[in-house]
Amino acid sequence: MQNSISNLSDSLLKHVKTSDKVCPIHETPLSVFKELAPFCQQCKKEQIENKNNEMVKVAEERHAKRTTVEVLKKDSVLYDDTISNACFRNYSCVEDSKEYSVKQEIEALGKKYLEGEKFNAIFNGEPGAGKSHLAMSLLKVLNEYSNEPVSCLFISFEEVLSLIRESYNNPETKYSELNMIDLMGRVDYLVLDDVGSETGRLARTDGRTVYATDFTVKVLKRTLERRQNKSTIVTTNLTKTQLATIYDARIASRIYRNVAGNIVKFHGISDKRVKSL
Repeated sequence: MQNSISNLSDSLLKHVKTSDKVCPIHETPLSVFKELAPFCQQCKKEQIENKNNEMVKVAEERHAKRTTVEVLKKDSVLYDDTISNACFRNYSCVEDSKEYSVKQEIEALGKKYLEGEKFNAIFNGEPGAGKSHLAMSLLKVLNEYSNEPVSCLFISFEEVLSLIRESYNNPETKYSELNMIDLMGRVDYLVLDDVGSETGRLARTDGRTVYATDFTVKVLKRTLERRQNKSTIVTTNLTKTQLATIYDARIASRIYRNVAGNIVKFHGISDKRVKSL
């Protein structure tokens, strides 16, 4: 095969003639090949190299985009698809209301993140108050306005646990335990949404405490361990004491690491998902 290629090259070169014209750039004689216009071999070589370099650059840019700004849209796991449309502009609130206050608090958190600060944040309050909406809104701002491209990810915790369990019977899915923990662990900004909801009510009707399963604790623990120097936003209906009860104190401690001043309380806000008749 190598000899055949070499023989073909030698055969083609026999048809290349030297022109009496000179390349104005390289000051070398132009070449003539069959009916083609006279050309500079060095110019052609540089054109091919430039084209190859441009293709490599485009591929690198596509990869960089896929691993940063596109992560939020392509890899997030949502329990409620309407959250994908959430932004600060369409969060329903009026000036001087509690809703307006929490929105301002979260916009202030976004400013600190954009200035390079790293910290965890907690959005705490009753269901339907808008925690998920504003958490997604925050990620979109970070995605769009960070000085350098960053990766942001929104994860419905209950939903991702379900997908991971299903992956045990489907080895082809991207939602394997290893893949999801790696993804959640490596992104720059992670929202873990509705942590604690997967256990149901904390206190059952018989008064006994509900605890997270070993599987749930393992996924949450391994994820948080990989995020020691990154920013994690947790939305939850539970207090720190309740989180420490259903998981364990070490997990609660990791969630609340460096969180002072970054807890937004959604108390006193009516359920926005319930429409008045």
